[in-house]
Amino acid sequence: MMPSLLPILVKPAVETHAIFLRKWSTLAKSLVLPLILLLSINLELKGQCPPPGSPSTSDSCVQAPLLCTGLDGYCGTLPTNNVLQPLPDCPANTLNNDEWLSFEAASSTISLLITPTNCQGTNGQFGMQGAIYESCGGMAVATQCECTESPFLLEANLNPGQVYYLVLDGCAGDICDFSVEMLEGSTACQPIIVGPTSVCLGDTVVYVLNGVGSSANIEWLPIPNASTSINGNNLEVVWNTYYDSSLVCALVTDTNQVSQLLCLHVQINQPFPANVYGPTMPCVGNMSVYTALDNEYCNEVPNLFWTVSSGGDLLSSPNPSSIQVQWTDQGLQEVCLHQIFGTDTVTSCLGVNVLPMLHATILVGNPPMPFNADSTIHLCPTDSLNLTALISDSNGNPYPDSAFNFRWLIEGNQFLSGKNLSVKLPAGNCYKVNLDASILLGCQVQDTSLNVEIASIPVAVEIFPAPPICEGESVTLSATTLPYAPLPCEDNPGGDASNNTNLAIPDGDGTSVESVIHVDIPQAGVLAPNQLKAICANLEHSWMRDLEVTLTCPNGQTAILHNHPGQIGGEFYLGIPYQNDEGLPTPFPGTGYPYCWTPDGNQTWIQYANSHPSNYTLPSGNYQSFQPLSIFNGCPINGDWTLTVTDRWAIDNGYLFYWSLDFGYGISGTQTLSSIGSPTTASRFIPTTVS
Repeated sequence: MMPSLLPILVKPAVETHAIFLRKWSTLAKSLVLPLILLLSINLELKGQCPPPGSPSTSDSCVQAPLLCTGLDGYCGTLPTNNVLQPLPDCPANTLNNDEWLSFEAASSTISLLITPTNCQGTNGQFGMQGAIYESCGGMAVATQCECTESPFLLEANLNPGQVYYLVLDGCAGDICDFSVEMLEGSTACQPIIVGPTSVCLGDTVVYVLNGVGSSANIEWLPIPNASTSINGNNLEVVWNTYYDSSLVCALVTDTNQVSQLLCLHVQINQPFPANVYGPTMPCVGNMSVYTALDNEYCNEVPNLFWTVSSGGDLLSSPNPSSIQVQWTDQGLQEVCLHQIFGTDTVTSCLGVNVLPMLHATILVGNPPMPFNADSTIHLCPTDSLNLTALISDSNGNPYPDSAFNFRWLIEGNQFLSGKNLSVKLPAGNCYKVNLDASILLGCQVQDTSLNVEIASIPVAVEIFPAPPICEGESVTLSATTLPYAPLPCEDNPGGDASNNTNLAIPDGDGTSVESVIHVDIPQAGVLAPNQLKAICANLEHSWMRDLEVTLTCPNGQTAILHNHPGQIGGEFYLGIPYQNDEGLPTPFPGTGYPYCWTPDGNQTWIQYANSHPSNYTLPSGNYQSFQPLSIFNGCPINGDWTLTVTDRWAIDNGYLFYWSLDFGYGISGTQTLSSIGSPTTASRFIPTTVS
């Protein structure tokens, strides 16, 4: 046999000689070792592979047998398993028919010589590749990424006592014989249980007891609530237990009747309830939105359905992770989310305490007194506005104020002062005061409002007696303030015509909201240049860049007031939007801010947002229209003026509360005071001397 094998072994011997020239420093060693290798390969080819007492290699890392007989002299044949997977730390390579072994390091270094033989070139490519890994899925400590038929070295620094994993693979699925020689280092062997340590509920997993001699007695211990079956050193487990974790244990007794308990800790991943978010203290009549974060279990997305106790009506929602509930009865209620994972259903509920229907009333003055909300409060310029919030149920019984947040809104300005508000407002204007009252955890009380008129400071005087006054004549001068007209308060101060109809803005489907003002001003003709003083609108929206706003005059001429810049740019609010109604068929109104487009506006909405990226909210004020208001020059003033608002980008929504036109006629809003004769201010009166 020896002569017939020599021609086969010449090539490996020569290349092994070249490798050993790099490893050893003396010529004698480099000449002797190839001969030893030649003899050892010949013996291996004549012997059994793998050697007696050694386990066969495994197709996966997690099932790699622990080699207790040592790596030196191990041999085998790469089978054809063709399970493609990456070769870690060799990004351009793929494992095809990979085989795995594990070993426990007993030294700080190791040097393994891997020798391929009899490679068949199964798919047109010859040779092997291999690596040593610190753990399954971990980093490589030694690699041979390039495919080769020549012997190759795997050398690494190791931590004694740690288990490492050796993988050998035929390039492109090539089938080769192989042998392993340990040139440096040593291995030890302790019995160990090998298998997955993180599983999903319902998984079937095999655990292997490695490093145990054939004469040892193995007793696998029961696992509570799990189904098991035993096949020699293997334990098959069906993880149908509802514990979060468990132990896989085996009692090993050797021939000397010495017993050792081995255990592996296993984490059992189970479906868990998703948190349900939403108001927990709504009022009867409120519509509340409840959401749950999408939940996955072992890469399985559940089916969802909701239930609500009898005190609420579950309304349809396009998104199963978000619903809306109309509360009809007070008392303790529940909103429950049910997640279905295959045959398992996991339920999570949110307790809700529904309060009775509540109402907000504004009391005026000090001491506070009831006031008709449809009327107007008239104050002098030096007066403070004193208001008090009162919350009561449908029977008029007061409700504890401590449960509420109170927010006072005056023409876009917000005052968070609790149930009592005392503020001094600039004279000569009309103001609309809104009270927004809500419980921190849910109850929304319908807004209430009233109008306040602060009179102008009288500045005109009349001088008595009237001139002429002769030189040298002694006279006594007296002054009196002139009478002034009252200020009429409207829902939309400062304009000639307005529309106060609240309209939800459809979300991103291209549908427009149109609001019409019919103007009928006596003797009004066509619009002269600069006669259109302002177009004002009170809106709220959670993404200003979604919108396009246009105005059309009675003869059809149209100008873009705010342009839609395309689906780009960050979030920017109009007013104070209600944020928890995304995806609902009808949004909830937030708090609108008044915005005007005027001929002297400095920036468009988009220009302001781009120049103030950290503001997030467009403040009330005058702005420049995207297209000039001069487009309307020559339009008839009387007739139908149409404001069109279109949302062109999905998800965010908002409301249009009112809008107005100001042509400078002063038909409503603040009036200009007129005086009698030739008024002047007292501080600027200078007598004239005449002859």
